[in-house]
Amino acid sequence: QDSGNDAADFALLPTPTPSAANRTQAADEPPAAPAGTVRFSELLPNPVGADTEGEFIELVNDAASAVSLDGWQLADAAGGAYTFEATAVNAGGYLTLPRSTSGLALDNTGAEVLSLRRPDDSVADTVRYPSPAPEGQAYARGTGNRWAWTLTPTPGAANLSVRANQPPRAALDAP
Repeated sequence: QDSGNDAADFALLPTPTPSAANRTQAADEPPAAPAGTVRFSELLPNPVGADTEGEFIELVNDAASAVSLDGWQLADAAGGAYTFEATAVNAGGYLTLPRSTSGLALDNTGAEVLSLRRPDDSVADTVRYPSPAPEGQAYARGTGNRWAWTLTPTPGAANLSVRANQPPRAALDAP
């Protein structure tokens, strides 16, 4: 479906795929976590008001059963980390971690990279969001593992893709 916004409808791919299906991962995105696991779902790095009050990181469990996160770790590009203790995510459930719980301050002005690591230090998922982070917008995983800014943060619930209106672009041809 054509949204009328080429930046939203197309992505620069890292590898050409002549005579084959396109790989939809953009060149600057880390690989998406496979379905059937705990992975990042949504981030709110720049809430309206105080960041200390409104920032959150949300995880989703796509597995068919609950997953214990004991010993799992969230880490950011600045070297901050949060280790889970006595925490589980129900099958199909969401876990929202406010900044006051995780202690991780999400970057508003520089590109941020977050990783979710299992107790054996293997990476379960990674997400990188572009800067600057628009105030009041969440960075959310949508269909096809595509991430986008949305006007409607949905902590603890399925993501909604509500994008800001983009002004039309005029193309003029002058002699």
